Amino acid sequence: MKDVYKMTVRFDLTDARERALAEYMQTLDVKKYQSRNQFVLDAIADYVDLQSITREQHEDDTTILKKTGRFSRMFTSRSSVVMTLNWCRRLS
Repeated sequence: MKDVYKMTVRFDLTDARERALAEYMQTLDVKKYQSRNQFVLDAIADYVDLQSITREQHEDDTTILKKTGRFSRMFTSRSSVVMTLNWCRRLS
């Protein structure tokens, strides 16, 4: 498998956030997400996509959320924003 890049992810179990993420990964439903590897790849791709969104696109997404009544709370985590923005893109 020369065309494969491998990487190890470490979780600091003394950090509450990283411990919660590690626990989530351990209980991940691989039938729903195909595999842990695919889940991580999708999460990274979504995060990279989020970073490339321009301010105008962000405002458009916010407008869609407001029009559909889905903008009812402030987002406190990046993953919530990524999932919401991906959901908004599917609406348009």
